[in-house]
Amino acid sequence: PATKREFIKKIVSLYRLRGTKEGLAQVLSLYLKSVNLPDNVEIYQEDYYPNYYFQVELTLPRLESSRYWQQVRIAKGIIDQEKPAHTYYGLKIQVPSMQITGNVYSVNIKAINFLYLVSGQVKCKITAKINRKGEQNNNLRLSIKGGSPEVKIYNSQIGTGNLEASYTLKEPKIKVVQDWYVAIDNLSDREATGSLVITTTYSESQLQPPAQLKSETQSKEYTFLLPPGLKIFTKQENEYVNGNTWLGTEGIEAQK
Repeated sequence: PATKREFIKKIVSLYRLRGTKEGLAQVLSLYLKSVNLPDNVEIYQEDYYPNYYFQVELTLPRLESSRYWQQVRIAKGIIDQEKPAHTYYGLKIQVPSMQITGNVYSVNIKAINFLYLVSGQVKCKITAKINRKGEQNNNLRLSIKGGSPEVKIYNSQIGTGNLEASYTLKEPKIKVVQDWYVAIDNLSDREATGSLVITTTYSESQLQPPAQLKSETQSKEYTFLLPPGLKIFTKQENEYVNGNTWLGTEGIEAQK
């Protein structure tokens, strides 16, 4: 009753906010309160996301399977109703013992002796490309990451089919950040297969002609087979059994 009164009290302001990030978050929060669940709602629209894509993240306690799926379906219905028509989204449910399945590949950055570079510039471009065969329409996330122990994402692409992400390192970044990685995450409820090609192009140049001093390109290909993503582990008779949640991006081609 208290939540219903709060909803009625806010109905005018919520209508004005319809189609906005704030409005969607408030409606989801009110619904979760009405069913005595934590109203932890986060909506992300990062610069590296594809155009018109956003991600909704809910944090739920461990629930019985039937109730969990009921909440997923209702949350999806609310988002579909409240979001702008031209947008699409990912629905991520955080529960205890949940993880996204994926692979991480180290990127070999050429060791550079900066003492011998006078009035010059050093660059290293990382390019990662996923190639997939057949009609695989499950979503993957391809990311270029750097840092240790705290890892930061420098470029990321989400979508189906072939994906490509690149990032160019310049001298300050090469000096400060030593460890670089390419990561693939499976954001679907099915296996994902394909190949990953990582190419690094190292170049030295100087400010005055001749501009190019040295250039070197290395490329390496990997094959991957990723199990269904966003697994939930449920304990049954002293063992953990895999289960899958649902993502709203399933089957939708990401826009570049």
